[in-house]
Amino acid sequence: MSNTTICPYIIGGLFAYDGTYKSQDTMRGGIGYWKKFNEPVMNFSGYPIVKDSIEVSEGWNIIGSISNPVTTSSITTEPSNIISSFFFGYNKGYLVSDTVYPGKAYWIKVSEGGKLILSYGGIRKLTKPMASSVNFNNFNSLTITASDNEKQVIYFGRKPIENFSTDYYIMPPSPPSVVFDARFGSQRMIEVVEDGNANKFPIIISSANYPVTISWELMDNNVTSSLLINGKEIHMRINGSTQIVSPESQAILKLNGFTDIPMEYALEQAYPNPFNPSTAIRYQLPNVGREAFSTYKVSLKVYNILGQEVATLVDGIQSASGGAGYKSVIWNSTDNTGNTVTSCQEFFLDTTKHETDSMVHCRSCSTYVRSEDLISPTVKRPDITDGQKI
Repeated sequence: MSNTTICPYIIGGLFAYDGTYKSQDTMRGGIGYWKKFNEPVMNFSGYPIVKDSIEVSEGWNIIGSISNPVTTSSITTEPSNIISSFFFGYNKGYLVSDTVYPGKAYWIKVSEGGKLILSYGGIRKLTKPMASSVNFNNFNSLTITASDNEKQVIYFGRKPIENFSTDYYIMPPSPPSVVFDARFGSQRMIEVVEDGNANKFPIIISSANYPVTISWELMDNNVTSSLLINGKEIHMRINGSTQIVSPESQAILKLNGFTDIPMEYALEQAYPNPFNPSTAIRYQLPNVGREAFSTYKVSLKVYNILGQEVATLVDGIQSASGGAGYKSVIWNSTDNTGNTVTSCQEFFLDTTKHETDSMVHCRSCSTYVRSEDLISPTVKRPDITDGQKI
């Protein structure tokens, strides 16, 4: 099909891939192409194709599809077992697919040149593991979302088994310059850390509209993780998010394979700070002593600059067993009567060891300013007095 047939709908050209991107003026069956349309839906007419043999070269290839959906596990190869990656589609970001759908193109990597055979109703299974056999829900995830809702999900966690190889998780080549992309600097979509080790993994974001939001969802508590944004460390102990405001910003994922159990009382800065209208306050309770578990009566309150109580955020019994000592609460800047407050406030944490009723006063506080125009405050953080008996 000539490029001129669809030219009115294409933004930024039509590209095939043969080791590098090459501009094209003709589309051929069986081959996939990069293109960006200014129309959300396009219709093509022709005779149905129920089987196709697609030639591929060693390395990465963009393949086309036939007229019916084909599961990737039913795709056969000549010679056999040459597929060495997942099938990747693209929908505002790369994603692993277990089905090749009509009208779509997919990335696939092969260990040597040969053919992929797509057949409607094929049932033969590949002996090598495919996307359908991988449970990404076992990993923690980072979702990187541009302001125009383009997004990419990448994963991280503890190395699950001894022979687990991240090489199988290398992503396809970055898209042409006009297309959003995000990945680890290693080009992988998954990074893992072994028990007892610590590593840092740079994150590359390309062709994004800013600000970019990085959100995380934690499924594996056996690894300690944090984000370094321009050198500032954000601990990822519960699900959350942060923003990057410019392409000059640097983002690095930090993983630690050591078991992370709080050993002291702490009250962290409110984040974000400043904020409008809500912020998260994180604190930690130690799991120490002769007991197999620790529980506390916890009180977390907000005071104004006159020392008057404004809001009670936490008041009850909490457990610090295992890694459960990391806590967080959201405050929507309302007082105990439901009215919005805007002046400078401080958070104070009081904990009582539930088993002994001996009070520990954590004299850690976090000062913030809630401002309609988000003016940066002067933040103070007094030293923590840990284990002080009252």
